[in-house]
This record gives sequence, structure tokens and C-alpha cells, in this order.
Amino acid sequence: MRQQLQSAWVHRPYTVVLAVVLVVPGALAIVYGDDVSQALSNIAAGTISRLMGTLLVVGSVLTLLGIARNRALTETLGLTVTGIGCAIYGLGVILGLGLHGAVAGSGFLAIAAGTIRRVITLAAVAREVDRASES
Repeated sequence: MRQQLQSAWVHRPYTVVLAVVLVVPGALAIVYGDDVSQALSNIAAGTISRLMGTLLVVGSVLTLLGIARNRALTETLGLTVTGIGCAIYGLGVILGLGLHGAVAGSGFLAIAAGTIRRVITLAAVAREVDRASES
């Protein structure tokens, strides 16, 4: 398991860093709800903040488990959940703070888009492997 994570750190550092870094804001959102983000407290109840936090933590854990155990499906599921959490936060920041949230909000939306793009790439690779194994 450790070897898989070390290899991923060399070959896919973005994925590893993303999964590790997003645990912190996710955990804070679960614990503190609205108090963790002024933007989300402007537009939603604590439930949305906690949902976003749960998505970030669960997605990050699944991503790391998928990498560590060499399970593409688990990693893909984790990245999908993480991408949804990032999209919720990005939209929340932009809607809640307007222009003041443009930088952070667009950054999180870009992370969401990149993460979902990775999921699409992994799915395409999996389909190619399946086709090759059927031949």
C-alpha cells in the first residue's frame, strides 16, 4: 500500500495532494457547519456546509484508498465525490460573496472540472482495457 502511494506521489502528485489537502476544509465544514464559510452561511443552512464537507472528506478518503490499493473504481468514485464537493463550494462562494468570492469560487470550480476530467479519462482508459482484453 505504501509503495502504491509513493508511486502515485511521483506519477500523479496532483491527485494525491488534492485528496490530502481537501480533508482539512471538509472536516472543518462537518464540525463547524456555516461557521466555516461566510459564503455558504450567506446562501444556505449548515446542512449544505456539512454536506460539502462530507463529500470532500469521503471523496478524499476513497481516492487515497483507490490509489493505495490499486483500485481504479474506488479512485474514480472518490474523485467524482470530491469533484461534486468542490463544485458545491465553488458555486456557494460565488453565489454567497459575488465578486468577492470570484477568485476562490472559480478556483474550486476549476478543481472540480479538472477532477471530473480525470474521471472521464480513467473511464475511457478502463473501456480500452476492457476492449483489449476481449480481443
